[in-house]
Amino acid sequence: GELGFDGQTYNFTLDHIEMLAAAIEQLMPALVIVDPIQAYMGKGNMNYANQTRERMEKLSALSMAYHCAILCVRHLAKSGDALKAIYRGVGSVDMIGAARLGLFIETHPLYPKTTRVFTQNKSNIGPHGLTQLFSVRDGVFGWLGPSRIDGESVAGGARGPDPMVFLGAALWLEECMLAAESHAWDIEKLLAAGAEHGFNKVMLYKAKKALGIISTDAEDGTAKKFWTLPTI
Repeated sequence: GELGFDGQTYNFTLDHIEMLAAAIEQLMPALVIVDPIQAYMGKGNMNYANQTRERMEKLSALSMAYHCAILCVRHLAKSGDALKAIYRGVGSVDMIGAARLGLFIETHPLYPKTTRVFTQNKSNIGPHGLTQLFSVRDGVFGWLGPSRIDGESVAGGARGPDPMVFLGAALWLEECMLAAESHAWDIEKLLAAGAEHGFNKVMLYKAKKALGIISTDAEDGTAKKFWTLPTI
């Protein structure tokens, strides 16, 4: 954006951190959003750790000095599918390294037009929270509830060579089991239902592990086995 001081107009970058400090001191906001962070790096090369670290440390100092949260939005690297979640963003890893909290948003594979998966890929202020689902329909935001899938499965290399298929299988499996009585399914019926949606046995077993699903024997003494969804 542009900020005017002393009758002059400047194209703001993090090279002019004093301009941001002056604006924060004047407005005293609770939240400052830098979107996207790469647009405001100025002369700094976001791929060089020393230059990135210097600018991120200045933002951190501002945050502490004025008791406000600073949210930096970062785009994803195109080659990130096989990387751990913390390496998925463009630029030096020092960007996420300087942050207290890392948040990640992914498109929901089953409902790509309306639904997103929101998770943590870093936290040094406490344990990671539950992954959440949210929707945006006709400009209206709504929380859809938590998911058992963790941030690394959503955002990082744990998703495997076909990450969106894995994520789709896990979210489909969880959705099916939530709809079942006692959150339990006969395994054979569940695998057959998954196959109808294009999820093979190997993929569903990977999704089972990611969701922490428990295998149990039928109570009637038959050979049937069930998958049971753990509570959260």
